[in-house]
Amino acid sequence: MGTRGLYAYRHHKIYYIKYNGSDSYPRGLGAELVDKITADAEDFTEWLRSKRAFFDKEEDRLKNPEAGVDRFDGYFQFPSSSPPRKRIDIDWTYTIDLDDNAFIIDMEIYFPLNNIPRDEYRCHWINCIGNDAYGDRCLCIAIPREFAAIPSRPAPEPSTHGLVAYGNIESNLKLLPPSEWLSQELSLDATAELVKLHYYWFYLSQTFETNSANFKMLALGLLPWPPKVLRAFQAKNMILRVNTSSSWISPHGWRITIGVPATLARGFG
Repeated sequence: MGTRGLYAYRHHKIYYIKYNGSDSYPRGLGAELVDKITADAEDFTEWLRSKRAFFDKEEDRLKNPEAGVDRFDGYFQFPSSSPPRKRIDIDWTYTIDLDDNAFIIDMEIYFPLNNIPRDEYRCHWINCIGNDAYGDRCLCIAIPREFAAIPSRPAPEPSTHGLVAYGNIESNLKLLPPSEWLSQELSLDATAELVKLHYYWFYLSQTFETNSANFKMLALGLLPWPPKVLRAFQAKNMILRVNTSSSWISPHGWRITIGVPATLARGFG
């Protein structure tokens, strides 16, 4: 009964997060949120339009400083680009992503917003929630593809400054031959982490502006890691815990120093 949770609507890359003090498990708060999303294809288009229109107005309302700080009443925190996250006092999180048509649980499990499975006898979204080898929540492997696959979003157009910066370092890049990459033996655990890397890191990275600190920290940590390291950590435990690059990189080489779980640090040992 006392299960606490957060739920959010994402619109224009901003999360509008609210707190729920009890019954936040899937058959409680989760079911309540899903029941508000129409399952009819024609009605869904109108539902999505109305929700986006509401948050267009809400965005304007919250930007008005004349309304005072009371305008944020009801929200768990000021709306921002940071998604709701589990922590010691938050058991479940739910995100209704109006930008990318997704219903997300704990930033780990994704259902298409217009095709959430609701058949109690064949495939129901609550029954699709499982746990991986680390105890993290994940989609059950038997879920039909149409209920799990969310189309990738197009890559953002690089800025002129970004292209110039890349051109300056391109000559120093060393490409890894496919034969070397494909010759590496990956355990089942490492393969599972690669899947999580795709669904969590790559999806979440696209929710950040490319010039934001969060995106740069994510990219900084992702690019240098060899596959053997991927199995040493749980992706979600890393996100948004690194504040500056100086807290992450030692001048003597790669070394975890601040804000990173010990399990990951041991992976670099």
